Amino acid sequence: MNPTFKSNRVDIEVEIFNPAGAPNGGVIVIAHGSDGMAEPWGTMIRGYGEELAKLGFVATIPRYFQRTNTADANGSSELAMVAPPSRRDDWQAALADAVAHAKTLPGVDATRVGLLGFSLGGHLCLRLRGRSKSWSSSSPRSFRNLAG
Repeated sequence: MNPTFKSNRVDIEVEIFNPAGAPNGGVIVIAHGSDGMAEPWGTMIRGYGEELAKLGFVATIPRYFQRTNTADANGSSELAMVAPPSRRDDWQAALADAVAHAKTLPGVDATRVGLLGFSLGGHLCLRLRGRSKSWSSSSPRSFRNLAG
């Protein structure tokens, strides 16, 4: 069972990839696309988490569809393709809660947070970055700069 955090009183599962060596203080929240963590995407997205952890990052993959009960138990989310556009706000809020959760993880410097999104997840990350008051005054940084 994966750890969870709360988003609008809903438990959201999150996969966490911790650095094998010394952490660099950065954390990357990875947002899956409209297929959720269904294969083959789940393996690919987890691979990014593993590679980021090798670079010293903490990486997290929140199951943000759980906020709207859009995904089935296997992580497949065919329902996401027909979900009303209004769910984007709920999913974006779940990602914002995932960022807040990630900032509390051991070894994380709360000022060194990155977002990595695929397809729908990329769209949501851009929306979150563009609308977040806490990030509005900071400039985007590359992963290289997050690493130190």
